[in-house]
Amino acid sequence: FSIQEGVMTENEKYRILMLIEQLIAIPFKKYIQFLNSFNMIDKLINAADIIQFSNFEDATINLSKTLILAGNNGFSWEEVGSYLLRNEKCKNNKVSNTKYGENHLKTGKILGLTNKVSNKWYLTKLGYVYIDLTESQQKKILSRMALKTKLVSTVVYDSMREDVEILDYIDVLSESTKIRRRANIKKLFSLIKNNNEYDVSFIFDSIKGGGYI
Repeated sequence: FSIQEGVMTENEKYRILMLIEQLIAIPFKKYIQFLNSFNMIDKLINAADIIQFSNFEDATINLSKTLILAGNNGFSWEEVGSYLLRNEKCKNNKVSNTKYGENHLKTGKILGLTNKVSNKWYLTKLGYVYIDLTESQQKKILSRMALKTKLVSTVVYDSMREDVEILDYIDVLSESTKIRRRANIKKLFSLIKNNNEYDVSFIFDSIKGGGYI
């Protein structure tokens, strides 16, 4: 999904909502089958491919709501962090705001909800209409977007060929960072594992989680 700069027209919103309906109408099984048939070439996982967030809603629905209310005209990490933080003790702390905004905008990007142009962050067209989706639609589109992420797609692809160990894919992180991001990684994989459309137990049976799955 491309970037949406500023306010989206009602006609454009309708078009994007119809596109999302078409995407989630394709059975989740088809996405798994497509991934399985895809020739994975670049399997190198970088730190940027591994999500980091404090509050998943702040990287998804709250992020969408907040940036729309603020005009979606392009924001810095610090601005977004100050909008999202609810803790009065932290909201005027530049360092805390910047880090919080960075983590949740980057998580939104991995899920296809945000992106940046010239160091300014915007909602994508998906991110802009995300709040207009039903809870069921949100869950379905996130499961599909999660399957596209570098970490999930690589692990799932390999797991359909052999038993894999999740820790082997996050060696780029320090031991302390692995622990801090454990819940984040588990949440990302849960979007696939708990998709409620297609039984993927055969995939997760081949993934050794170590608390990450």
